[in-house]
Amino acid sequence: CLSDYDNTLHQLNEVPADPDVGKSMTELVEIRGYSIESHYVTTSDGYILNMFRIPNGKNEEIKNDLNSKPAVILQHGLLDSSFAWICNYEDESLGYILADAGFDVWFGNNRGNRFSRNHTTYDPDDGTSTFWDFTYDDMASYDVPAMINYVSELTNNNKVGWVGHSEGTIQMFAAASESKNEYVQNAINKISVFVALAPVAYVYNVRPYLKALAADHLVDAMYDKGIYEIGKWDDQLNVLAPELCQKIEYGCELFLDIIGGPSIHNMNASRIQVYVSGTPAGTSMRNFLHWEQAVNKNTFQKFDYGSDEENMKYYNTTTPPYYDLNQIPSTFNIALFSGSMDWLADPTDVNRLKSELPSDTIVYDHVTPGYAHLDYTWAYNANHKIYNQV
Repeated sequence: CLSDYDNTLHQLNEVPADPDVGKSMTELVEIRGYSIESHYVTTSDGYILNMFRIPNGKNEEIKNDLNSKPAVILQHGLLDSSFAWICNYEDESLGYILADAGFDVWFGNNRGNRFSRNHTTYDPDDGTSTFWDFTYDDMASYDVPAMINYVSELTNNNKVGWVGHSEGTIQMFAAASESKNEYVQNAINKISVFVALAPVAYVYNVRPYLKALAADHLVDAMYDKGIYEIGKWDDQLNVLAPELCQKIEYGCELFLDIIGGPSIHNMNASRIQVYVSGTPAGTSMRNFLHWEQAVNKNTFQKFDYGSDEENMKYYNTTTPPYYDLNQIPSTFNIALFSGSMDWLADPTDVNRLKSELPSDTIVYDHVTPGYAHLDYTWAYNANHKIYNQV
């Protein structure tokens, strides 16, 4: 009968509520038994970035002098935050794994996400675009060096590791290729190794429906209507989404697969309710527009302001400058981790990236069969398939 059918669907789709849903970054880390610190880093253009730090392993004696420990920065992807690196269990999340392995672990948060909505002058909630007129160009030019310099100076480490996922890789590729920017290059020279998870510089070969959305110029229209922030973390969305994913677990898994590629036996679907309680975490509409331009143009290029006059104003040329990956110093060590089922860091685009990088820079190159875009931070088996190599 119909009621029996409904009960069957209910049993198939609904999973128990996870006690980690709704926990903050700090709460989740402390529940796992680790200490956590909050730091504020001000960029040279006034954005205030909230970085988190796990200075010690779970069972490690807390020491006042941490200068002997190697430091590493974990940098999140688009619409994500530092939450991505600690939202699984301690033997599954890279943040905990690195802390237990003896690293001084730092978590970056790009301008405009839920943790970094602050500026020395601008107000993100004043209804204007002033705070929000940034893209990953600015993350490369300002956020990357500010975070590297802060961690290097505070920990007294001449070298710092960088592990990026998705947008956390494109901002580093952009920064490292800015050979004429002395401020950025001084910071880049402090990187011991750049681990690129789901590496992105080109995104032309995303799935056709994503290309269709980019070609529709919906983002442009939203910006023109005064909508300057996208994917904002808020109490309503990030409470409703976990409840929805608890009730229809398979539907949420399918939605995420459509965006980032099918996670084939890699993700604990019952944990999706936890992931979406902290994601999306927000960014600027202009940043989203920059990604849209990359999909449409098949270039790794600075933001196009839409007219010769505006581009001349910012770049002194009518065409936005291209990022030249060949300008990355040969001494810059890059470890690449890509997935065969990644629909955002598509294998074709990743291969183009590899071909344009100076060959001496690639110190490790690993392709994981069956891995999709979100598996690098959310998969329960990333510890065995990826992190033990990191």
